[in-house]
Amino acid sequence: MLEPHMISLQPFWEGGVKNIGLLTDADAKIVAHSMHLVAKSSLQKCVPGTGMVGIAFSCDPNLPGSYCYGVLEGRGTTDYNGILDCFLVRFLPGEFSRLFGVSSLLPSQKGVPLKELFSVGTLEEEMAAAKSDEERQRLVERLIRSASSSVSFRKPREQEKQIAANAVRTILEHHGDIRMKELSQETLYSARYLQTLIQEHVGLPPKQLCSQIRFQNILRLLQNTHEPSLTLLAQQAGFYDQSYFTRVFKEYTGMCPSAFLQSRP
Repeated sequence: MLEPHMISLQPFWEGGVKNIGLLTDADAKIVAHSMHLVAKSSLQKCVPGTGMVGIAFSCDPNLPGSYCYGVLEGRGTTDYNGILDCFLVRFLPGEFSRLFGVSSLLPSQKGVPLKELFSVGTLEEEMAAAKSDEERQRLVERLIRSASSSVSFRKPREQEKQIAANAVRTILEHHGDIRMKELSQETLYSARYLQTLIQEHVGLPPKQLCSQIRFQNILRLLQNTHEPSLTLLAQQAGFYDQSYFTRVFKEYTGMCPSAFLQSRP
């Protein structure tokens, strides 16, 4: 089951967003989730997420196409390259690399055409011509399961990718509030080895990933609390120093926590 804390929130996106569903691989393991975004602009203000690589498919029959977006390391603007009506697929940290054999460091935050990373055949045209999100969901799941079924036949390092993906799931389960020594004890791998694998296959060093996951946890707590105490929520999210929490929050959003609260609808 994909828990809410595993999904990145984007509070500054403009447009209508509808969550569609979960996507599984050939072993029925959840590896991604999908959503349909109808935007006012192809430029969307973003904050750091939980280490997800994303693919945006155009839903416009007159403008088929797809772009892959790398892991966000800081706040910025994502350009969906003119796509206003798009079907988004966001992979759990490490899963994109494991499934498609493409390093998570390769897709840039600015986006790269998906067909430059691997062959997509007629998928872009099929996605743009689909009559419903359910049909698009089936098409993407076909792609994922096809990739998944060939994973075991690829050359070395598949085990490393799986170790990285499992380690990040552990970090997510702890909401990012876990030290490398503790992660090492839970996974039975050395901290140095895990640091190398997570950096390579997720695209972020573990310390940065943990910070972003804790930040995302704060966003979720703020979203679900009517009159939040910032001090209490910061502690719940693993920020035990209030000044450090304020600094990180402002770095990731461009505003202090109190201003963010006032900006909420």
